[in-house]
Amino acid sequence: MLQNPVVEARPAVEGRAYEILVRLNHRRVLAYALALTHRQEVAEDLVQEAFLVAHRDLAKFDPTRDFGAWVRGIVRMKYLEWARAHRMERLEGRLLDAIEERHRAWDRAVEHGREDAVSAVRTCLQLLSTHLGSTVEMFYTDGQSCARIAEMLGTTEVVIRKRLQRAREALSDCLRRRDVEG
Repeated sequence: MLQNPVVEARPAVEGRAYEILVRLNHRRVLAYALALTHRQEVAEDLVQEAFLVAHRDLAKFDPTRDFGAWVRGIVRMKYLEWARAHRMERLEGRLLDAIEERHRAWDRAVEHGREDAVSAVRTCLQLLSTHLGSTVEMFYTDGQSCARIAEMLGTTEVVIRKRLQRAREALSDCLRRRDVEG
């Protein structure tokens, strides 16, 4: 029986297009998952699962919509499943919505030709004071707990949490000034 070459070629084209979409969105989707979990290994697992679900359900994706936002929605559901399965305290709905809105704002900024969000965050991180910058790096990049950071720096966990709060506020102000938020 002869097979239609167009039908046979279609999955390969979709596969290449999907691969490009994954490459274009992976870093931002990982940042989103990290914002939800604060744990690199969990964020990576959630992103991998989300991209697998997205690939499986690619026929359901509306190509007129934003692929990154669609995958973030899958990550959000995977995060909620993970938190429930591990009996972890989940982020409140309004905080989840705020994180998603920040990512949408970054999407809009890029669409309108304003600065790439990742580049802006890097620049703003460099502008943090040394003690705030090193605390942010230990917590978000190195994955250290607040208790461990406090122990390493010879201070209290409350001080570390306050530093992280001040750093997030400073980063938000910096991004707003750089017109990244939309």
